[in-house]
Amino acid sequence: MHRRRDRAVSAGATRTKVTVLVAVAGLAAALVLTRGSITGDLARHIGSYALVGFPILTTAWCWWCAAEMPTASMRWQWVFFGVAALAFGTGQFLEEFLGQINTGGVTFPDTLYLVAIATFGAGMWKALDSFKGFLNLRRPMLLSASAAGVVTVVGVVAVWGLFAEMQDALVYKVLLAVYPVGLLWLMAMPALALALTVSQMGSGVLARPWWAVFAGVALLTCSNVILIVVTAQGTQISNAGPMEMGWWLGLSLISLGAAMQIDIQRPTGSASVQGDPR
Repeated sequence: MHRRRDRAVSAGATRTKVTVLVAVAGLAAALVLTRGSITGDLARHIGSYALVGFPILTTAWCWWCAAEMPTASMRWQWVFFGVAALAFGTGQFLEEFLGQINTGGVTFPDTLYLVAIATFGAGMWKALDSFKGFLNLRRPMLLSASAAGVVTVVGVVAVWGLFAEMQDALVYKVLLAVYPVGLLWLMAMPALALALTVSQMGSGVLARPWWAVFAGVALLTCSNVILIVVTAQGTQISNAGPMEMGWWLGLSLISLGAAMQIDIQRPTGSASVQGDPR
């Protein structure tokens, strides 16, 4: 009886994961295929709702996953991911529907995006901490920190002249510098460390949620880097372009990771499934 119930629960979670992927793929395909046949305003509206809706769905998934986890050390990473998605979605809502809220040259949505970057990073550090005593963390962290250091040096050398010539207010220049640094050290670096850590488990079922999270965070990071570049160049962007799809798909992959984690934990209810001895 218990095995039958566990199989039913697992099948339900699997169906949900498939539904999420089909919905994301369908939306992305629809936007790409119809982009030439719908007006620019309509495409922008679709993109605006997607940029608010996907973070809300991601928050719900992550917090549901957190509620299903048997130990606190396995729960907090999903709580942080949910907070990050909520901060990003709230920033998008303010920017798309209420307009810029400007305080001293820095908009309130921008501060929420920085909160999202920081909490995504906190979630990945919590995920890494949950593997302590189970997997080797030292080498992945050293390799990822070294890579981030090299990228930082190259980036500073590459953009220093352009940055110095900017005539914008100092607070805007600081914010423009904080974004890529935050993306690199708070998102990209721990994401790489997480990927290198879970690679020790191979491609098995225990590693899959974290591969999905890594892929999602990588897409979010790339989309934000592209946004910084095109914004610095003064290029007008659309909410229905490939860059924005990186945000939607990235958040959806994090949601998929949460669904996979629920699928792993529910049939057993065991704290040892992820390998956490606490």
